[in-house]
Amino acid sequence: MNRASDIIALIPDVKPRLAMRVLKEAIFAGKHGYESLDPADRKLALRDGWVLTISPIGGRILLELFEAGLIPQKIKHASKDVSHLRSYAANEDAYREQVREEEERKAAYERRVAEIAEDPDCADPSEITSDLIDRVFLKRFGYGHFGEMRIAGLSCHKDKLPDQKSNSGQRTYSGEVYCYWYDAEGEQHGYVPDLTPKNRRNDPKRNWGLGRD
Repeated sequence: MNRASDIIALIPDVKPRLAMRVLKEAIFAGKHGYESLDPADRKLALRDGWVLTISPIGGRILLELFEAGLIPQKIKHASKDVSHLRSYAANEDAYREQVREEEERKAAYERRVAEIAEDPDCADPSEITSDLIDRVFLKRFGYGHFGEMRIAGLSCHKDKLPDQKSNSGQRTYSGEVYCYWYDAEGEQHGYVPDLTPKNRRNDPKRNWGLGRD
């Protein structure tokens, strides 16, 4: 999936905000003839994370909306050349296959996590990651459980930093959860954060004016 702004810009002299509004109306509200759009495609067409992205499915819908005269352009006789958008939309089948493979990979991983949670000794040391430790703990013990367990015969740990007060002391933020393990040679692996995270309340170099969080 590419940045929404980059995909919309493939339409010459487009009005980006209006184009995005029309596209969202079609995908999320079923307007402009998209009332029967497959619910799975609604989720795959647009993704709003750190940045808004548009998949080739969304690119195909954008192309169809443009060709239907629903995507405004800034000038009356603007170019209608949307060949680059058409090329992006043509990747829809490949994108769907990529999504299918990723879903299969995730499902296989979840099955493996369940197997290891049931029998930690069945794991191979090469399988251990911080994420796997976290998921095995969740499967085996549920939320809020921390400590040590052996997976693949190795010492694996799930821990949590203490809850942290904001600069003003008026708010409390949940401490970071982290997982790590020791290999057969005793070497530590995984992510261990700074065990004394600092804000301006406990950092002398920044301990000034504690009025704001």
